[in-house]
Amino acid sequence: MFGSLKTARDLWKFRLRMGFALREPVPVTAASPQELDHLVDLQTAHWQGHPPLGGAAAEHFLRDLNGRSISAFVFSVRGRDVRLWDKGSFSFPPENEAAGRQEQQIFLKRARLYQAFIQAVLARSSLELSFDFALDVTDIPEDATELPIFGFQKLRGGHQLLLPDVDFFHSKWYLIDRDAVPYEEKTVSACFVGSSTGALLSEEVILNRETPRLRAAAHFHGHPLILFRIANAVQCVSEDARVLLESQLYFGSPVGWQDQLRHRFLLSMDGNGAACSRLVKGLRSNSAVVKFDSPYELYYFPALQPGSDFLLAEGDADVERIVEAEVVRPGAFKEVAEAGQRFAQKYLTIHSVMDYTERLLAAYAALSRR
Repeated sequence: MFGSLKTARDLWKFRLRMGFALREPVPVTAASPQELDHLVDLQTAHWQGHPPLGGAAAEHFLRDLNGRSISAFVFSVRGRDVRLWDKGSFSFPPENEAAGRQEQQIFLKRARLYQAFIQAVLARSSLELSFDFALDVTDIPEDATELPIFGFQKLRGGHQLLLPDVDFFHSKWYLIDRDAVPYEEKTVSACFVGSSTGALLSEEVILNRETPRLRAAAHFHGHPLILFRIANAVQCVSEDARVLLESQLYFGSPVGWQDQLRHRFLLSMDGNGAACSRLVKGLRSNSAVVKFDSPYELYYFPALQPGSDFLLAEGDADVERIVEAEVVRPGAFKEVAEAGQRFAQKYLTIHSVMDYTERLLAAYAALSRR
């Protein structure tokens, strides 16, 4: 059923982790139904005046999408049962065969995780829904005018409906993330250590620092209070490009998360899309998050308040200004760190994540049967 014994075992572990996470007490500060409904309303606003999303035209759209996209999957919800539509075979050019098959397996695993997640959401609800929907599990899902496509992130202004991102699944709901270093004991400094995501990297792209992460890494190299390091060479189009990237002065060894938590400021910068796990872990920490401005959205971004829950950086100079302000007045941004923690407790626990998903599915079902 699941394609392989390993996939079945992974799903079993995933369901077990969801069960353990749901045993955690619901925070008294958890997001209210009204707050979650507001997020759902923002997701569905574009489709409120649209003709009903069900019927023969919708089925034709779903079948076409399912047949032509390796990353888009169609789900049928019937009560508490969630099925994936079968997909046909896909062919790839001989030179891309191995990479294409690997990517196909990654997408299928994501779809199976979402299937198990949605089943768990429905199992703890009183809903009795019946509808079909498409979920594109690639980093930036396809946008359409005929029917909304679900995804986990989108470009600002996109019409997709956003589910929680896959890093909630891969990071085990962040239950094991703990920050034992109080704000006052952290160094007055900012930190980002991560991969070279953001684009396919040729030698020219690397030399011209054409991605945000490469540009920032080069800019901050040698800064006494800001550590911005590329520590994992990925998406290089050739071995020569990888060697070139690893020879750059800003490239260095990885830094474990617990060591990154020794900095008062944790930097969040897009890679192939919105930063997912790093942002949640930063908000949960005793550090203040400095988030670079982004064209990408996750479902909870409209509830995040810049200047309150996190600090917004529109450029490198903003990071320098923030750190320098903390040097002059230690503790200046402690309230931001505390507000970030409160936000995480309100919106980013498994309970709030599942409650939001339940409401989004119910809203979509209502739009489908109007």
